[in-house]
Amino acid sequence: MSWIGKLYDTYVYCEPLVGKVTGENEPVLLPIAHTTQNAHIEFCIDSDGSFLPGTARVIENKKDSVTVIPCTEKSQSRSGIAPIHHPLFDKLQYLAGDYVAYGGEKGNSFHNDYMKDLRNWCESRYANKRVCAILKYLEKGTLVADLISERILPLDDKGKLIRKWDSEKYGEKRGVFLAGSALHDSLDAFVRIDVRNRDNPQEERLWNDPQLWRDFISYYAQKESSNDLCYVRGIEIPCSEMSPAKIRGGGDKAKLISANDSNGFTYRGRFTEPSQVARIGYETTQKAHNALKWLIEKQGFRNGDQVYVTWGTKNEPVIPIERDSISIMDEILGEPEKLPYVHTEYARRLIKLMAGYRVKINKRSEIVMMGLDSATTGRMAIIYYEELDGESYLDRLNKWYSTCVWFLDYIRKDEKGKPISICGTPSPNDILFAVYGPNIPDKLKKSAMKRLMPCILANKPIPIDFITNATRRASEPMAMNQYDYRKTVSVACALIRKFYNDKLKEERFSMEVDKENPGRSYLFGEALAYYHYLETVALRAADENRVTNAMRLKSVYSRKPAKTMMILDEKVQPYINRLLSSDKLDRRVSDIIRDFHEVMGNIKIDDMKDKPLDPTYLLGYSAKLTELYNRKEN
Repeated sequence: MSWIGKLYDTYVYCEPLVGKVTGENEPVLLPIAHTTQNAHIEFCIDSDGSFLPGTARVIENKKDSVTVIPCTEKSQSRSGIAPIHHPLFDKLQYLAGDYVAYGGEKGNSFHNDYMKDLRNWCESRYANKRVCAILKYLEKGTLVADLISERILPLDDKGKLIRKWDSEKYGEKRGVFLAGSALHDSLDAFVRIDVRNRDNPQEERLWNDPQLWRDFISYYAQKESSNDLCYVRGIEIPCSEMSPAKIRGGGDKAKLISANDSNGFTYRGRFTEPSQVARIGYETTQKAHNALKWLIEKQGFRNGDQVYVTWGTKNEPVIPIERDSISIMDEILGEPEKLPYVHTEYARRLIKLMAGYRVKINKRSEIVMMGLDSATTGRMAIIYYEELDGESYLDRLNKWYSTCVWFLDYIRKDEKGKPISICGTPSPNDILFAVYGPNIPDKLKKSAMKRLMPCILANKPIPIDFITNATRRASEPMAMNQYDYRKTVSVACALIRKFYNDKLKEERFSMEVDKENPGRSYLFGEALAYYHYLETVALRAADENRVTNAMRLKSVYSRKPAKTMMILDEKVQPYINRLLSSDKLDRRVSDIIRDFHEVMGNIKIDDMKDKPLDPTYLLGYSAKLTELYNRKEN
């Protein structure tokens, strides 16, 4: 129950934001007893309940179609062949008195039940004048006819209502079939109605009217009579019988709490009634779930159906873990005047970034990290949950961003379109790309993300198969395009460096070339960088554009380095001779050739065998190649 309590506390703290739009494309924190639906049709009536011609329209923009509507506990969780109606806005089968007259096959019972409950609300002491106007209009039973006259519900050549659109028969779509939200049957259209007051033309649209929200909440609250102990708040209040859905979005039917196992293994033999397990107050669960929906939409990280969200119970700002550190720093700190080629510049910017967050997040802050996923359509599981104080939260992310870092040369390009190597931490999606490639199946991606998140949020070790897969893919440049290859190598090096440094519990592998590193794999990686670079320089001087031998043989080199090195020696020597004999010999190139021979001399004779290289060869290769491309003339 801890997660419900934290979400409830978050809602209570953010209650002043309920129903308010805080920015463009920002989600709205819903009031209790309300949910959202995607509307297809909108029209207006006046305060006397008269239809206003020319106001009906099809809502073509899907974002504009999202409508805040009053709901009951049962309507919020409705499903099956006889779904219960919403209290105010709903489909035509509920609102239209002439639904059956125009071909509606579900009968009048839905409309009659809806009208009965709407009258009860309008006759109560919590009646809303604008809702009473809607009741007056709907009692006329002309809704479908009015929408036909406004050309919202289209007719065929015989004057019959078109229920399902057939492009071959009717041509281009028109009317309600142009709605941004999917619609298969015109009589299933969801309708929202606005009430215009001549005395107050600037009045809020009805579905955004706080007074309507307050009136319905008060009306619905007085209908809840039985109290029970709320296990979250520890007080006796009206308790919930059903759990809200739509947690991850409008079409989400999965629930975090459910108790419908009344047949077969009835509650696994432990209980006879679901209420014996736990009771949660209606207000408590409404506020908790509305807070969770809001947080997911505002700052959640989605991986298909999988969602991860981090928040502070006092609405503190959190670091967007779904992005790479470079884009985070650029957005918050601004782009640097000089791009951070070196690790020290990245470290300075990281300290500045964390200092900014520490102003609003401190040790007293309560930070919650939560992961959600659904195995079936109706049930959702919490796959990750942890509560931290603000200082621990920032320390963990600071460690991730300061240890899983390498030169990422796939994010930024210079004015000529050439990639720029910038220190940074890759995003989770970039990591999975490097480990599994671009065509990773959804099921595998969700499983891999579930294993990766604890590495980011809880500093768990990176799985060894991530390292193995990323190394294998980074060793196969001929299997991918140049951009994907650069991206794979950069991310693989960040993972490898973190993995081995964490394993050794010291920063053994730095981002710069380690001339004191005697490791066999590391030295072989440096040598491969020289092979590739020297041939590239010679090819450019000759105005040739083709793949180097080092790249073509890289996969074999990682498995049989000694044998492949002999082949590369033979292949690269003509290019070295060409460079040395050039009239315009670059002194920098001359120094690089000398350094190349020095590295080759550091490889021990005993190491010249065809034992496969370990992943650290990529660190030597990438660090040396970055140094060669960024080296300045003496």
